[in-house]
Amino acid sequence: MEVTLLYVFILWSLISPFHFRSWKRSRIFTLILVVFGITQIAFVVTWHYREPIAKREAFRIRHIKRNINAEASTHSHRKLKIFTEFKGTSDQFSNNLKAGFGGQISIEYSVDEEINFNYAKASFPRKNDFSKLDPKKQAAQKPTGYLRVYSRYWEQMTMNLRALIGLAGQAKIGGRKVLEPGVRDSGFGLHGHSLGIYFDLNHFNNILASSDYATLANRNEYDSACSLANASHVTIHFLYPQKGVDFTKGKMHLNNKEYNDISSKASKKGWTECTALTNFIKESSKSKQFCVDPSKFTKWENLEKDVIKGAKCLTIGTWRGIGGGFRTFFGENEFKIKSRDIQFALKPPLSILKEAKRFQNNAIRGRYIAVQVRGERVVIPHNLNRLRSCLRLLAEVVSTLKELSDITHVLIASDMSNFGSGSWKGSLKGEVYNDNTLKDLHSFLMSSTGGIEYKPAADDVDRGVVALVEMALIARAQHLITIGTGSFQEWIKAKFLEQHRDDDRPSWSLITMCSK
Repeated sequence: MEVTLLYVFILWSLISPFHFRSWKRSRIFTLILVVFGITQIAFVVTWHYREPIAKREAFRIRHIKRNINAEASTHSHRKLKIFTEFKGTSDQFSNNLKAGFGGQISIEYSVDEEINFNYAKASFPRKNDFSKLDPKKQAAQKPTGYLRVYSRYWEQMTMNLRALIGLAGQAKIGGRKVLEPGVRDSGFGLHGHSLGIYFDLNHFNNILASSDYATLANRNEYDSACSLANASHVTIHFLYPQKGVDFTKGKMHLNNKEYNDISSKASKKGWTECTALTNFIKESSKSKQFCVDPSKFTKWENLEKDVIKGAKCLTIGTWRGIGGGFRTFFGENEFKIKSRDIQFALKPPLSILKEAKRFQNNAIRGRYIAVQVRGERVVIPHNLNRLRSCLRLLAEVVSTLKELSDITHVLIASDMSNFGSGSWKGSLKGEVYNDNTLKDLHSFLMSSTGGIEYKPAADDVDRGVVALVEMALIARAQHLITIGTGSFQEWIKAKFLEQHRDDDRPSWSLITMCSK
C-alpha cells in the first residue's frame, strides 16, 4: 500500500502543472489517475491476501482429506477391527463362516495370537431308543431300600444333575430308590423346591427305569419307608480330598489332629466309625455313623457289603458324583446307557416350555442367532483382556452371520447378567477390576451384538428355571455361538444339535469361540 501511494504522489506531481492550463486536459489526467490508482489498489490487495487464501485453501483440502481418511479409517475399524489378528479380508472372514454351515466351527486364538478357523462334522448326541427297553417292567421291581443325600450335591445345575443320575445308577446295584432332591437356584440338596420345576419327572423316571437305573422317590414315599424312628439306618460321609477336607472339618467341628486321626483310620480298611457326624447331621435317629475313604471303593456292591450291610435306609452326608480325584471312584462300565446320555435326553416341564414360547413369540419372532457366553471360563485360564478381545471378535462374527443369513434378532445368554454365575469374584483374583467391570463387559456384549436377553416376568424367579428357559430358547436358534467352556454349555450344544439333527439344508451352524 505504501508503494502505491508513492506512485500516486509522483504521478500527481507530474500532471499537476497542466491542471491549471487546461481544464479538459486536467479531467483526462484525473481519470487516468483514478483508473491507475484503482488498478494499483486491486493489485496490492490481491497480492496481500494471495498467501493467506492459498493457506486457507490448502487447509481446506487437508481438512477434506482428513475427513475422508477418518471416514475410511472408521469404516475400516468397523469392518476390520479384529482383523489385526485375522490375516485376511472381510470377504475371506465371511467365506470362512459360510464354509461351516451345516456343521461345527471352532474359532480360536493361536499361540501367535492369530485367529484360526477349524471345521468338523456335527457331533450329534447319541440317539438312544428308550422304547426298546421295558420301563414298566423295570419300574415294577420293588426296591429293598432307599438312599438320600443330606447336605448338598456340591456344584451347580449340570454337574449336580449328572451326580444325581450317577447316584441313581449305583443305587440300582444296591436295590435302592433315590430321594428326589430339593432344588434352589441350580443347587441340589435336602430342602428346596420340587425337582419338577426343572424337569418332567414322569419322563425322568421312565428314562431312568428303561436305562436300568434306580428311580426317584418323592418325600412322602421316603418318609413313610425311612422314618427316623426306624433303626435300620446307616449314615456315611465320604472324606473327599482338596476342598472337601476343610468342608468336613468345619461341618464336624474337627481340628487338624482329630481329622487326621479319622482319615488315617479310614484309609486302612476304607472306612471307620465316625460319631463326629452327629455334629454335621443333626437328627434324632438311631443311625450308625461311618466315615469312608472314597478312593478305597470302586464298586458299589463292596460299599453295601462292608459298610452298609443291608441297612434299609442310607444317608450320604455330601455327594460329589463319580469320576475320581475329588469325587468318588465308582464306575459306570456296567451300564448300557451313560449318565450323560440320560441327562441330554431329559425334558423340561410344560411350564418352562410355555415360558420359552411366550418370550419367543413376543420378542424374537422368526429366525434368530443365539449366543451363550461363559466369560468366567475365559478369564480363569487367561485374563480379562482375552475376554474383551473375544467379545470384540464375537461382535464381528454376529455382524457377519446377520448378513449371511439375513437374520436380525440375536438372543444373548451370559454369566455376566443378573442371573449369571455367582462365582465371578473368585475368578477375578489377580485382575484389576471394580464393581462396574462385569457391568461394562455385559453392556459392551449387548450393544456390540444388538442382542436381547430373556427377562422373566418376576424378579424372584429361580435361577435354575431361568437357565433352562434360556436353554429351550437357544436350542431353537438358527445359529449358536458359544464363548468359553463348561458342562452347562456342553448340554446346551447337545440340545441345539438335536434340534438340527434332521435339517435338510445346511443353513445352521454351531460356532465355538475362545474355548482354549
